[in-house]
Amino acid sequence: MHIRAASSISSLKQVAQNIDDSPSAGKKPESSVSRKPKSKKAYALLFVFNVLSDPQLRKSIAASEDFDDSISVADSAVSSKIRRNESERIEYYKNQPECGKAEPHSALCSKCNKTVNLGRKQTYAVRPWEIHRARCDQKPASAVM
Repeated sequence: MHIRAASSISSLKQVAQNIDDSPSAGKKPESSVSRKPKSKKAYALLFVFNVLSDPQLRKSIAASEDFDDSISVADSAVSSKIRRNESERIEYYKNQPECGKAEPHSALCSKCNKTVNLGRKQTYAVRPWEIHRARCDQKPASAVM
């Protein structure tokens, strides 16, 4: 995980201020035409991508001493998420020894006997189960039962 220094953040704010003062500020940026990102992290990545994809802005940021041009936006946005279709997610739950019963929107943890809500947007979502398992595994054996 890359954490920006305070001076780096302030230089980005300074660049954003320079953009607002420029004559092209009246023109709507391409990114705002599409729908807004749902999370703060997605919004921040979109902002950084837009700043770094504009050659004029890149030059002004490159003049800053804190800018590291060797880091690309793609490198910072890479995630380790595994994309699975529904049948692969069902198979994942079948292979989990701690999963007693898996339903499209819930799974029973046989270690703590709790039903884990898997969300309503996607069937057999894996992330809520992984979060529960990480927390459940941290608990001592006597506290789990």
